[in-house]
Amino acid sequence: MASTLERSLDVLYPLREALETLIDTSAGPNTFDEMLAAVNDEIDEREDAGDESDAYPRYCGES
Repeated sequence: MASTLERSLDVLYPLREALETLIDTSAGPNTFDEMLAAVNDEIDEREDAGDESDAYPRYCGES
């Protein structure tokens, strides 16, 4: 169960937002770009598979 929770959209959406914030506020070369790309790929895979999350409206701009 832990591995499923770690990779659920409930975790991935806020992680993506946190990485975007780190990238936006970073003054130098960014080490988070690869991590953000991997998170976005994982989100796309999960959404394409039909996974849903109650966190979607909060982290994806819909209310």
